[in-house]
Amino acid sequence: MIQRQINLKKKILRKPLKNFRVQRSNSRIPSSSKLIPNVTYSKSSKSTPDLTWAEARALAFLNAASKPSDITNGPIRNYSSSEKGYTIGQTVAKRILEKRNSLPPFRQFRSLKELEDIQGLGKDKLQDLLKSMSLPADQLFYDQLFESILLDNWKVNYYSIHYRSETDFQQLVQHKSNLIAPIAEKVATIADATNRNEVRLAQQLLQQTYIERFESPEKAAIALAFWFYQFDEDNWFSFERMRTQTSAYFNYNISYQHRLELVLFKGFPNYLIAANGITPVDLPVVINYAEQKITIWTAALFD
Repeated sequence: MIQRQINLKKKILRKPLKNFRVQRSNSRIPSSSKLIPNVTYSKSSKSTPDLTWAEARALAFLNAASKPSDITNGPIRNYSSSEKGYTIGQTVAKRILEKRNSLPPFRQFRSLKELEDIQGLGKDKLQDLLKSMSLPADQLFYDQLFESILLDNWKVNYYSIHYRSETDFQQLVQHKSNLIAPIAEKVATIADATNRNEVRLAQQLLQQTYIERFESPEKAAIALAFWFYQFDEDNWFSFERMRTQTSAYFNYNISYQHRLELVLFKGFPNYLIAANGITPVDLPVVINYAEQKITIWTAALFD
């Protein structure tokens, strides 16, 4: 029965796909965003008490800096209309490090309140810091792929499902049976299927896969890097360079409650939803607990 469905699928869905919309920002992040620290997080909630994920990332960035230039050359951008073209400078960065190094017992910032009395670091600059650290993880990963690894013969897209209710999101991602339904619905949307048989077949194929889940950021990074490697196994790009980028993606936030996880729908035929290039099997889906969203990644290589 399964083989019959797969054969039917090839006849129905192998046709060129229509243009689809990509749910991502058009803005690009400067290459200096590579300086965001890659910090392995802890499951202990005490490490980031009462902090939002953007605040936790901001403190981690400042705590990882060893010299003022690490801050001034970092990913902080100016968003304040009153100070166009100017953000944290060398003098203020030096004061930040001096204040951090004076804090007992570990010489680390634990709260944004500890930054408030630093001369020159006003409300506008703190807002710039937080906004710079609240960039979507998917957007940063996408931009870094094309800045450092992938060429123009790749077509990569991502599609996100956002959830406003934390309760609904938690119930969805904690149970395999709950997770399949919204992914199947989104897959049918990405394929831009107009025939009810096509939609039903897309959902059936997804439901026939089995799920492999990676909660550890390093295991997730290796698994997603290997998924990209399978596009062209003559290793025309470095696996280690790809793993470095996927590791930064899954370590985007430092706390366990703000983590990112990888879910692979094993055996899913990606040409169903990707452009008509080289595509491997397995559908990568990323669960982002900080942003309360689920992201489906598709890619095709035109070699």
